[in-house]
Amino acid sequence: MAEFSTENSYLSTIAWFSRNGPSGQFHNETIAQPLAIIMKYSNFILSIGLLIILFSCGLGESEEEVLINGYYIGWYDTEANRNIYIKDTLNPNFGQVIISGYVYSVGFDNRYILAKSLPSAGNTDFKTYYILDTEGEYNTSDDNNNLQTFFKEDKFNAEIIKRGLDKVEFSKNYTLNPY
Repeated sequence: MAEFSTENSYLSTIAWFSRNGPSGQFHNETIAQPLAIIMKYSNFILSIGLLIILFSCGLGESEEEVLINGYYIGWYDTEANRNIYIKDTLNPNFGQVIISGYVYSVGFDNRYILAKSLPSAGNTDFKTYYILDTEGEYNTSDDNNNLQTFFKEDKFNAEIIKRGLDKVEFSKNYTLNPY
């Protein structure tokens, strides 16, 4: 067992560590050099770390295209969220979704928007077809006459012919499975 002198405990402790400690494994120089390098670049490392965090979760990708009369087609965060919407007049960063699900095909003229959608991207078993009249103000009530929904393609095509919209080309077509 090591003995300590009570007269000068600091010097005794240093002497004891020099005899019993790990001889030469750790010196101030071996620790100081890497620490100095880290401290020199700490602001740069911190900035890169913050940028990685911001771009990995806070800022989602998006795409938006103008259709007609204040209607847009777009998605936020993933293409599988593509829908048709109108922007809020008070806050243009927000909007009201008119046709949801995954809109994969759109055609329009100066008044009507024709759209085809899936309940979710890649689910081609159940397609929905829409005719949206953009004249007048869109209302959200159940008796909305601006939006007609069809679950069968033949009825959709018949209504297109009846309204004289058979010349409208589906000019915006997207993959059925954007994943």
